[in-house]
Amino acid sequence: MLPYLEASGVRATIFTVDPAVREEATDEWMVELAGNKFDKVVVKCLSPKATRKFGFGDLGFRLSPFLFFTLLKEIRRKKPDMILFPVPPWNTLMIVPLLYRLTGVKYAIDYIDPWVVRDKPVNFKQKFSQWIARSIEKKVVKNASVIFAVSDGINNQLLEDYPFLDKKKLIGVPYGGEAKDFTYFSSSALNGKEFSMIRYVGGIGPDMHEVSKAVLLALKKLSKKKKVRAEFIGTTYAGPGLAKPALTDYLKEYDLNSIVQEKPERVSYRKAIELSMEADMLLLFGGMKTYYAASKLMGNLLSGKPLVAFTHRHSFPSDFLKQVNFKWLVTYTGEPGDLPEDHITELAAMMETLLNDLNAYEKVEVDKTDLKNYTAAAMTGIFIENMKKYV
Repeated sequence: MLPYLEASGVRATIFTVDPAVREEATDEWMVELAGNKFDKVVVKCLSPKATRKFGFGDLGFRLSPFLFFTLLKEIRRKKPDMILFPVPPWNTLMIVPLLYRLTGVKYAIDYIDPWVVRDKPVNFKQKFSQWIARSIEKKVVKNASVIFAVSDGINNQLLEDYPFLDKKKLIGVPYGGEAKDFTYFSSSALNGKEFSMIRYVGGIGPDMHEVSKAVLLALKKLSKKKKVRAEFIGTTYAGPGLAKPALTDYLKEYDLNSIVQEKPERVSYRKAIELSMEADMLLLFGGMKTYYAASKLMGNLLSGKPLVAFTHRHSFPSDFLKQVNFKWLVTYTGEPGDLPEDHITELAAMMETLLNDLNAYEKVEVDKTDLKNYTAAAMTGIFIENMKKYV
């Protein structure tokens, strides 16, 4: 959003932390792309090296006390029109009710993922986290001027939990992409002559395991007809040194270690694009929740690389791909006979068909389809237009 805010008549102040207290790898290119047309405030934060000795590393916990007092000081100094809280880390929202009570400054929330989840917590940390979420979220959303979410499914869940919310203030803004970022890298295939390289770059959460098993079995079926290699990169959400593979047991069970490699550690935005542009074909797959929004969807389409998608039939990615007449899509639901495992043969056949003639893949044209509404510039416009309504 940052490069487009000035054109919208907005001067932003970004609150961030020093890279030394973040567990993610530093991405200097992302800083470069963001430009400098904004103010920046660096907030103190507890070091994860210290807090992990006590069993937690969540950025929201480590940051919130310092963020509260820093925001309080800056609000009194700058008198902002509105504050936008992107979450996760959700626990930064703990400070919102008191901050609003003391200052009265309007605020918006951007739910990149839901805070309260329907899945049953499996350990103490998850139970504690969900206890906080269920205890505080009602107070947070009650006074929000506008609530954005990466999918309408998240907004529908919020309405179900809090019927008092004004539906007009719940705005669905699926992840967009920035077409020009892909122009920095040439499209090539590393090993196209020896074998076809298939890549998936992104996380694999607990909700995606049933789908990922079907994807792996489709790759196994495909490998009997085509020389292929597949890489699953950045599959966990943990920082360096903490990442654990998500697919190890499946790769062993399905005897896939010779053709499939998992690299669980997250990579930078630049590296993710570079890896995507070097692949012969990209994979996109979702989970069993209908609110899954696929942060990679628009970027994959904007890259122009051959893509096969495997998503829930009632999710936004499926709806969008159908709208733009995308032919390389296989869908599933959670109903018997229509589960991910029921579409393994179909998925393998579609990948084989595309690999047989990669030139048959037609890039989705931005200006001729709804894809133009999901560029970074268009997304920024949606955010600013809706926040200005309540300023």
